[in-house]
Amino acid sequence: MQVNARPLQDHVPDTTGGLSALGIASMGLVFFRRWIGRRATAATA
Repeated sequence: MQVNARPLQDHVPDTTGGLSALGIASMGLVFFRRWIGRRATAATA
């Protein structure tokens, strides 16, 4: 039981870190797209 429990505990921080990194990346992409959209509308206007 302890042998199997150890890898699981080591795996949890990796998955949470990956999820947070993905969340930050997705938020950055959304912000970047909105910023580009504002620049595009301002350039056309």
